[in-house]
Amino acid sequence: MKCIQSLFPSTPWYAEEYEVAGGKGSTAHFVWRCGLCKRESSAKFETTAFKPYNSENAQFQPLLVIECRGLEFTDFDPRGIWKCIGTNSGTVFNEVDLTEREWNDYDEKASTLPWATYDLLCSTKCLS
Repeated sequence: MKCIQSLFPSTPWYAEEYEVAGGKGSTAHFVWRCGLCKRESSAKFETTAFKPYNSENAQFQPLLVIECRGLEFTDFDPRGIWKCIGTNSGTVFNEVDLTEREWNDYDEKASTLPWATYDLLCSTKCLS
């Protein structure tokens, strides 16, 4: 992420909700003060439901929407534990770690080739 005024980059990781200074009761999941221009910026994660990604469309799919004030996200870091569900079998994979941007497992219900994700790519897009 970077400050949109000074273009100063940062590498944060936050998921709690904080009050925004001067925001009259506004809250954000991330509040950051730029180390260069000292401007306070914030971001709030929207709770929008998206269609599941599947291999048939193999295009970038929306994963989350973030309302940003004074900052711009430049990359996505998929750290943490993810949950994946087999498209045809419904098999649930509860412990998917995408920290290294790759993952593989075998779906016994589908009795097909192993599941694999390699070179996970992420894209950011400004909607306004």
